[in-house]
Amino acid sequence: MATRNRFFALLILAVLLLSKLGNFPKQTYAEVSNILFESSFEDQFDDWNGTKMEHEAYVETGNQSVGFPVHHGNNSMKSASAAVSGSQSWAYRTFKNVTEVYVRAYVYFPEFWTYPNAWAPGYTPAWWLYFMILAPEYPIPRSSADQYILTQLRAMYFTSSQSGQEGWYFQGTYYNAQDGNRAYLPDPEYPDQWTLSPRQWYCVEWYNKVASAKEAKDGIWRLWVDGQIYYNFTDLDNRDQDYPWFGALMVGNYEVPPSTNGWEEQFPSMHMDSLKVSTEYVGPEPIIDETPPHVDSPAHEPETVMPYQNVTVSVNVTDELSGVREVILSHSASDGANWINTTMTKAVLAYRGIIFGYPEGTNISYKILAYDNKGNVAINNNTGLYYVYTVIPEFSTLPMLLTTIFVTTTLIVLRVHIKSKHLSSKARAHSDEKQQSEPNLVLCV
Repeated sequence: MATRNRFFALLILAVLLLSKLGNFPKQTYAEVSNILFESSFEDQFDDWNGTKMEHEAYVETGNQSVGFPVHHGNNSMKSASAAVSGSQSWAYRTFKNVTEVYVRAYVYFPEFWTYPNAWAPGYTPAWWLYFMILAPEYPIPRSSADQYILTQLRAMYFTSSQSGQEGWYFQGTYYNAQDGNRAYLPDPEYPDQWTLSPRQWYCVEWYNKVASAKEAKDGIWRLWVDGQIYYNFTDLDNRDQDYPWFGALMVGNYEVPPSTNGWEEQFPSMHMDSLKVSTEYVGPEPIIDETPPHVDSPAHEPETVMPYQNVTVSVNVTDELSGVREVILSHSASDGANWINTTMTKAVLAYRGIIFGYPEGTNISYKILAYDNKGNVAINNNTGLYYVYTVIPEFSTLPMLLTTIFVTTTLIVLRVHIKSKHLSSKARAHSDEKQQSEPNLVLCV
């Protein structure tokens, strides 16, 4: 009896085990079948088809021990261009017969790149994400051959004509099969909310679909940033007659301004991590962020504050993981008894807020509160001492003015007096000398 029970128990266990084994390949296939290619840059480009570096530019992988910011795993990719026209550094991966594709990558700009001569969009170093059509005679991607570029995403430098604000935003183009040229996708007027911040990871997702026929206008181009869609174009004629498919993915930098720009700064660079190429939407990775934002020391202008004069406070705030959600300028005109909060506005290199004018003699204390998108908060209150300034009374400048006028007038009068006395002495001496030199006249009667 015991033997038969043991047999049935083993039989049931075997059936359960086989059912699990039978389901395992299906679950695994369902999870990874939509992924065409992925890379966290852990293996020095071994999973890529190759890299391309020209004119002192370079592309490499590294970890945090060598100063690389990392979003996922241990490594990230760094692509750096040089101050030479045509400088470029790429990692590329080739594909075959791919007509629609999603690309998800995290990008990071260590610092803002500054430029002389107010360069315009299209004439600055940029982070480029290419999908290309590869002709048989060009098995290696060529960034400069427009006829082989099907579509591209760029992070471009701009100056907003609306606000005058400078910064970075994303721009899209695609290969127009009708005209044989790249077509720039229409943009809003460089909205400020698209401005990219330094030292922050952005989840960039990009979808491309080739038109069903050469003259068909049903190609698609979409862009998401941190899960929010920005571009959605569905009427593109982006199919080439000879090569109706995507051939390669290229990620890196490309330097386009003249080499005589006088640029003496370090190479501009960008980092990339957690890249996936898929036939289905990938989406951002879940963010585990328990680190508050980093808040630099603020500064205020003007430094000397007159009565009822507004003061502008500027501060740099960054958050590498979930990004900065809100920055608050909090000030008190009553020695910390009451605090007034103002939401600071985002500029290119700093957040700015205004403390409106106060009467003479008012002592102002202020501090900065910064929140990231996961609710973590950082407070910079100058280690409890706060950042302070005092409104200078207007009458305090009157004594200084009167003193200055008095001293100046005294010096002028004294100088005139000395000069007059000197001239008088000189004239008297000259008169005595003249009298001595003349003969005495005797009057005879």
